[in-house]
Amino acid sequence: MNLKRQLKWRLNDLLALDALPKGSAEAAEKRKALLSECTAASAADIMHAAPGSKLTPRRRQRKVWTTLGYVVIVLFLLSAAALVLGYWMVSDHKVDWMSRGTLFALLAAMVVEVALMLLCANRVTALQNRYTLGRIRVVMKEYDALGAEDRALFPRLLAQGFSADRRAGCCACGALFGPGEVAQPESGDLTCPGCGEPFQLVFEGDDAPLDADTLNRLRSFLDA
Repeated sequence: MNLKRQLKWRLNDLLALDALPKGSAEAAEKRKALLSECTAASAADIMHAAPGSKLTPRRRQRKVWTTLGYVVIVLFLLSAAALVLGYWMVSDHKVDWMSRGTLFALLAAMVVEVALMLLCANRVTALQNRYTLGRIRVVMKEYDALGAEDRALFPRLLAQGFSADRRAGCCACGALFGPGEVAQPESGDLTCPGCGEPFQLVFEGDDAPLDADTLNRLRSFLDA
């Protein structure tokens, strides 16, 4: 599931975030949690971007920072090994040229390397977060462009949990199931009885009727 589709499945979270006062502590906390949960999907979108796409520069930047991060990790491990070996040599007076000053230099190098690792991780995270925030804006624009009926209905359908005595629809294959045709698995994820896709079922509710036309409109929104 790409990032945009994942965000649309989280439409209620996006609406709740949008309703909070801009710049408030609660909004910042919810935004941070949402960005964290979208990390894997954001990274996958960027890393698997088609050559020549708008994501190509982001993919290139991410590759630079991740490669630099791996190089720094290797240097840090070498410095740590050299520090341990050097401490042993100084303690046992194995060599004359190894001094406490050399050990302090290695320790300082490790501090710098840790700072560089944190910088690389921060740059990768910031790049992915900017992309996620951009996708959120796109999703909200597409939601705002829906008709009034769908703007009221889709969040309710996406918020409904499993219900054995309710109709269900699969947003992957478009199949519609009557009450009792979808069973809650004893273990594992809830999957579509037709196509077997997980995390694609929606259930109707008291204020969220579900029929073939509604399901198709919801699928169109999720697939756009």
